[in-house]
Amino acid sequence: FILSHRQNIYDRGTGSTFPSVSYNKIRSILYPLPPLAEQKRIVARVDELLGQTAVLAQQLEAVNEQRRGMNTDVLHQLTQPGKAATVFPLIQRHFDRLYVDAETIAELKQAILQTAVQGRLVPQDPYDEPASVLLERIQAEKKRLIKQGEIRKSRNSITFSENEVPYTIPTKWSWCNIDDISYKVTDGEHSTPIRSDEGYYLLSARNVTNEGIDLSNVDFVQQEEFDRIRKRCDPDKGDVLISCSGSVGRVAIVDENYKYVMVRSAALVKHDQTNVKSEYLAYAL
Repeated sequence: FILSHRQNIYDRGTGSTFPSVSYNKIRSILYPLPPLAEQKRIVARVDELLGQTAVLAQQLEAVNEQRRGMNTDVLHQLTQPGKAATVFPLIQRHFDRLYVDAETIAELKQAILQTAVQGRLVPQDPYDEPASVLLERIQAEKKRLIKQGEIRKSRNSITFSENEVPYTIPTKWSWCNIDDISYKVTDGEHSTPIRSDEGYYLLSARNVTNEGIDLSNVDFVQQEEFDRIRKRCDPDKGDVLISCSGSVGRVAIVDENYKYVMVRSAALVKHDQTNVKSEYLAYAL
């Protein structure tokens, strides 16, 4: 595929045994921004297609179960005296059923997402408002919030050149950085939090999965520690989280307000949710 955004994130990391990527590098990730109406069409279509791949995966598992039984039977017959001559033609006839795996489903999912972020999944609508107008609105809102002291101005501006653009996007789309569409991009708490047996959820990279926030193995902090950490990193509903240490590049959308804080192995993208759909941003990443 021309581009894999997860690989794009991973390639920005450092370290080999335990790779990690900084939130400043996440800010600079190139992002293909469609018109808002098309973002909604893309999300609906991707949801539909990924739902179909989930059904395919279930069907494949059923086939694999049957395959495993057939393969066991075939191998058993193959070991019996005088059976090889009849078993080998059986293997040839049923090769595709006997020897398949889930990798093809993963490749199909990747192809769907790749087609989506290249603007080739759903039809273009000439009446859609250009993405450049979305960017102007986002920048105007950022300036307003900075002036009112509600958000901080980025410490350094991020630019990119035309030769960094990996492929051609539709006319009404715009290339931008993650920082351009966000009010805050940061990682979690740097100092060691005071953990407790219960309280508010303290997320790390292991809790950020492409299927959502996984709370099956999670730490907790009490109210005072929770409030302290949220001064730096305050994930709320619709924000996007990225695992940025260890298994780099998994993405989850926050499901509730005032529920989580994070350590530095996860990053927060607090984007403009009025002009950028959380689901589209997550799919693009």
